[in-house]
Amino acid sequence: MSNRVSAIRDQKAVNDFGYRIYYSPDHCFHPWDLANYMFPEHALNDKYMALYRTKKETEPLWVQVTDVAGGDYKAVVRSYSRSMCKRALFKALERNRYTQTGKSSSDQTLCESLQGTIRITVASPLKTVNCKESKLAAHLEEIVRTRIIPNIRQGSSNSRKGEPEPSTAIPGKRN
Repeated sequence: MSNRVSAIRDQKAVNDFGYRIYYSPDHCFHPWDLANYMFPEHALNDKYMALYRTKKETEPLWVQVTDVAGGDYKAVVRSYSRSMCKRALFKALERNRYTQTGKSSSDQTLCESLQGTIRITVASPLKTVNCKESKLAAHLEEIVRTRIIPNIRQGSSNSRKGEPEPSTAIPGKRN
């Protein structure tokens, strides 16, 4: 597991809907859990590592929705914008014939399952809350179909052959 995610550059997502979307072919820790891993002696380390191990075995695709903390936004607005994005992403996956965990719900999909992490960060909760959820879902459906599904590692026998796994080495550092 790593925490390397790549941004999907999409100005419409930022300007019209107030969010940024990232993906990684690897399973990534949730940003809110990273604080626990900074201190090896933290009391919750064992609990979260066991949780992530189980999750990695049962869920090929991880979805994480966060927001930019602070600002003048009330907690209810931030919470609603996160849940709105999560619902829209799940609808987008469903329309592309995948379940919420990335498993294929049809024989007509490109692969058995999508593997990796999709992370949405709500940067402007008011923009997200003020847009129609159907428009947000349609936009996310297009992103999932054109930008995420072709690039996320496929967990089936149709997975990319001959391509090396992403490196975890630090650039510029000799091993």
